[in-house]
Amino acid sequence: MTALRCICYLLFIFLNTYAVADITLNIVKDEIIYVETDNYAVRFAYGGITYLHNKLTNETYTLPIEPIFERSAAIIGRNEIFWARRFHTVETHKINSHTVETRFREDGNEIRLVIAVDPNTNDLLISGDCASNTPGVSAIQWGISSLDLTTLRVIVPSQGKPLIDSASGIKRSVFRYPTPSWGAQLAIIQSELGGLYLRSKDTTSQYKDLYYRSYEHEWYGDEFGFRIITYNQAPWDTLTTAKSVTWRLNTYTGDWCVPAQIYRDWMEQAFNPWRLSDVDPWVSNINLVVVNDSLNTEILKPLAESVDPTKTLLYLTTWRKQGRNVSYPDYGEPREGFDSFLETARQYGFRVMPHVSLYDCSPSHPLYAEFKKYQYRSPETGELLGWAWDDIGSRVRNAHISLASSKWRNLLVQQFKALWEKYNIDAFFLDVSHFVLNDANGLIEGLTSAEGNVLMHLELAEAMPGVAFSGEFVHELTFFRENFAKYTLPSGPPHPISTFLFSPYTRFHFGGIIPLASHPEYQTYRNHAETQGYLHTLRINNTEMLNEPLVQDTLSVVRQWQILGLQPNIDCDWGTNTLFQYTTQTGETVTHNGSVLVMTNPDLNRDGVVNVLDLILIVNKLGQQVPQATPGDLNGDGVINILDLILVAQNITDAP
Repeated sequence: MTALRCICYLLFIFLNTYAVADITLNIVKDEIIYVETDNYAVRFAYGGITYLHNKLTNETYTLPIEPIFERSAAIIGRNEIFWARRFHTVETHKINSHTVETRFREDGNEIRLVIAVDPNTNDLLISGDCASNTPGVSAIQWGISSLDLTTLRVIVPSQGKPLIDSASGIKRSVFRYPTPSWGAQLAIIQSELGGLYLRSKDTTSQYKDLYYRSYEHEWYGDEFGFRIITYNQAPWDTLTTAKSVTWRLNTYTGDWCVPAQIYRDWMEQAFNPWRLSDVDPWVSNINLVVVNDSLNTEILKPLAESVDPTKTLLYLTTWRKQGRNVSYPDYGEPREGFDSFLETARQYGFRVMPHVSLYDCSPSHPLYAEFKKYQYRSPETGELLGWAWDDIGSRVRNAHISLASSKWRNLLVQQFKALWEKYNIDAFFLDVSHFVLNDANGLIEGLTSAEGNVLMHLELAEAMPGVAFSGEFVHELTFFRENFAKYTLPSGPPHPISTFLFSPYTRFHFGGIIPLASHPEYQTYRNHAETQGYLHTLRINNTEMLNEPLVQDTLSVVRQWQILGLQPNIDCDWGTNTLFQYTTQTGETVTHNGSVLVMTNPDLNRDGVVNVLDLILIVNKLGQQVPQATPGDLNGDGVINILDLILVAQNITDAP
């Protein structure tokens, strides 16, 4: 944490702890509410925020334009949406000095919105409920309008679109919790000097949507806003009411890491995750993931000669006799060569991670008849769901079975535990571990699918002590027991918000379908890994692949990373810039300069002082070509030269 960021964080905590005087909550007229604290001034109209001013930075984030109609409070039904701006009756009154209630009514439909200020944190609290005379109510909504896209950027912990600004060209996006598209209940709107952030402290995994939409304005340029939705548990057919979780909004000064740190601190307390520092050290030492489909033992010797096997994880995607995604949930019989591959890999010191699935059940499997009643159903249509489910003749067609079923969880735990005991498995890749749906089956054994997912992770960890788990993507329901997580390139501009939130607990790697090193997109994957804190990932099935130039180059980089024991460490610069760093196993900082890692410490012999001895070390290596992050190559240009000598000379100090 930089000194500047630390000061901003502590200042923010101080302001939110003690500066709570002069809280005002004024009703301008029935449909307009004005809230002011020492942090912000906010105006509500028809159940949506239409004005937002950050008093900490003296910045106004909204434009003086008419708010978008669809961002007002609303009852969302199966066939119709009842918008507050269409309601004829409005009643608003204070409940106490820091709480106000407003009601919107029309033809038997009512929305009640409660707006309050938390006197301990200055958080603006928004909650509410609704009732309708028409069955089929699925959700309740409120909104934020008229935000200025020319001066703000949206940062969301999302696998797909973590960053939206005026340059991204993204006009609309739906962030859905809890899914990879919205992995944590946090959204940050960053300005030049500070920003605002929206969060929920819900620990019941209630389903939520954050709808982003921008519009072009004739005079003021692009504006954007959000529809913020809390869903009922499906099925919805007979429901006539809905209740929102409590949303918290506040402003801050500094960069996005200020609210992200606050949220991460809460997230750790709320979900009690395993920290990487608390699990077997081999997990944190991994610097390379090799995806293998072939079980070809011939690649192991040259691979072990190229990198440190003890810091390399072999991800085996197709190890079952039936093949990948076929005949689930059978995991008892591996394909030919599995035993010998494991034995050889273990001799070299590699860690091994076979691929399994948490949800898939083949409709041709004898067990499908027993578990069909637990198969996911669409909350909108009630139709059965699964992988390639509409492709009746597909070999990989699989039903998705809800983890709320204890019988299904017990079956998987027994199968995976048997593999672990027989083959001494280091880790399991849990395919579709992220998949949580608002299941139209309703509660199963009193559990939602989200609660079943959490139990699945707890039961696996309890049954196999010491085993590491990797999941497909990551969110708040999975990170707490997943040591690794597969990610892919985002569809929008990248941002390290997810790495920042989850990196103390989960290490990201690429997986599934990744480009071969010969593919034009491979370099994009590699750059993304190095700049976002992901592990390098290579797909290698035969010795010929090992000889490809990009593979050789990547292995050379990885070898240097493994020697240094590099671990990702995100820190932030002032404003919107991000400084991505790595730390060595001795605690030194290595900066990331484009696609190059640079060891910037001029104390080359690590004796606590920069002196003539360090100059001598540079002189002895002058002219040498060196790998990235080599001590002595202080400017990261790949060669020890006079420029590095000057950098050491400029830092010469007296002995401590």
